[in-house]
Amino acid sequence: MTTKKLMRLVAMLQSSSSKKRSHSVTSSSTIPQASSSNSASTDSTNKRRRKITNFLSGKGSQVIQLGPNTDKWVVNENEITVALLKFRARAIERAQRGTLTTYQEELAINCIFVIDGLNSVYPSSELMYGFDNNTWQAMVDECNSRYPLQQLSDATEAALHKFAKAGKRKFTDCTSTANIITNEYICEALRNITRTYSPTSAKKSDANESTFSISTVHPVILPFLEETELTRRKGTDGEVYGSKRTKKNGKFSDLSVNFECGMMPSQGLLIIEIKPPHKVKNGSRPDLVKLGNEMKDALDKMVKDGIDDKEITVIGVLIEGFRCTSFVMDLMYQATYRLIPLSIFYLPRDRHDFDCLGNTFEALVTMRVSKLKSRTFLLAQV
Repeated sequence: MTTKKLMRLVAMLQSSSSKKRSHSVTSSSTIPQASSSNSASTDSTNKRRRKITNFLSGKGSQVIQLGPNTDKWVVNENEITVALLKFRARAIERAQRGTLTTYQEELAINCIFVIDGLNSVYPSSELMYGFDNNTWQAMVDECNSRYPLQQLSDATEAALHKFAKAGKRKFTDCTSTANIITNEYICEALRNITRTYSPTSAKKSDANESTFSISTVHPVILPFLEETELTRRKGTDGEVYGSKRTKKNGKFSDLSVNFECGMMPSQGLLIIEIKPPHKVKNGSRPDLVKLGNEMKDALDKMVKDGIDDKEITVIGVLIEGFRCTSFVMDLMYQATYRLIPLSIFYLPRDRHDFDCLGNTFEALVTMRVSKLKSRTFLLAQV
């Protein structure tokens, strides 16, 4: 990226006045690419990411001014929004010197902050933002309370355990076991799995992105992303709603679900980024920052289209090999896009790996419930 383009990025960091909310600090389409990491972006490892250089350049940058009547995140009398924006200011200063080393810094440039109670992103967000343990735990508890995981019934858990045992010992029993589950979406996913994870199926870890998506991701996840008269599913040809176009094109996700109703502007409900195992292993650029900025773009579009409410959310799923992390992003407070990890789950590697499905379906049921809540809220605005 040229110095001229980088200077233009700094200029796009908008300041806010006394308006109710702040949005569109910058478009994700202007976020430059950084060097790759050998580990998944959500891995908690002891390996630090490579240094990110030449992220920004230019003289100075505008700061965000919080108006006296705007909504700010306050926890236990601690002004969280103010503290996070100070972290952002420091990240901008580091970027202007040519060095960013963490995902938290990259995301903070765009006012996105990872409220991570799962320790899913390395290094620790609590450590990076500098909150004391009590304050951080209160922040996490608030987010967990607002976005709880959906629990599977005991009967479903027992059936999944039986399904996993059949996968290891007698694969032909998997179909009959899947049929006893009453949740239609889980049942459909298990039927898909029995077709794509048969003893004669190809090894999935060696597949390219499209083949990996078809053979591993789609059978498990697509049943929870059903299309209706109000929701439309898009693949890699679907441009992310809200992403600003470059001279050549806009931003495209690997899989998305969008709300579409009559003449009402279309809105993004859910965004999925997929990277096959061999790309993760070979150190391909992680998609965490890309996903975060795509989710922010979708929220910004809702605000621009007049849906300026604390209830708006966007769901994101980051698939890096067989490891997946689900997120929700909201904008309850001015200039504070909270990127909240909901669950870490795994896709089966083969028929001997079905034990992971309990956590997987818990995450996917939660994802579907969150998507439906967003759809219902948007429909109420018609």
